[in-house]
Amino acid sequence: MTVIFPPYVLKRMTERGIGVEEVEYALEFGEMIEFYDDRVPPRRLMLGWVNNRPIHVVGEDDPTAKETIAVTAYEPTIESWTDGFTKRK
Repeated sequence: MTVIFPPYVLKRMTERGIGVEEVEYALEFGEMIEFYDDRVPPRRLMLGWVNNRPIHVVGEDDPTAKETIAVTAYEPTIESWTDGFTKRK
C-alpha cells in the first residue's frame, strides 16, 4: 500500500523529528491500538517502535486506491499514555 503524506503532515513530522520511513514502518508493522470506525473512511492509530522510540501514527486507509493517508504522527508522552503507550490515561 502506498502512503500519501499531505504537506501539513510533512511539516509537522519535520518539526517533531519524525521521518517518512518511521511513519511507513509504523503503518506497516506497528500495533493498532485504536480504530475509529465512526470516520469515513475509517482511521487507525498505530504504535511503531523505531530505534527504541515510540511513534504514534494515524492512518486513513483507502483500499480502493490501495493508499493510506498519513493524518498525523507524533511521539507519545508518558504523561498521556500508559501500558507501553497503548492506552490513554
